[in-house]
Amino acid sequence: MTAVTITVDDDHANAVAEVARAVGAAGAEVTAVLDTIGVVSATCDRALVEHLRRLPGVLAVEVEATDYRPR
Repeated sequence: MTAVTITVDDDHANAVAEVARAVGAAGAEVTAVLDTIGVVSATCDRALVEHLRRLPGVLAVEVEATDYRPR
């Protein structure tokens, strides 16, 4: 599973819980909903990330880095 941080767009700032429900319905496991800042945290299969990016109300989906080695 991949950890993701989802930023809700301004048009849905008052509907963060609804965006979180849509993220869960899409197959992700919602781990936190931060209404005041418009962020949803979740885990999902990496293959689901592009689908989450297309959900109404989603401004961005950031994937947690997994390679912390210096480059």
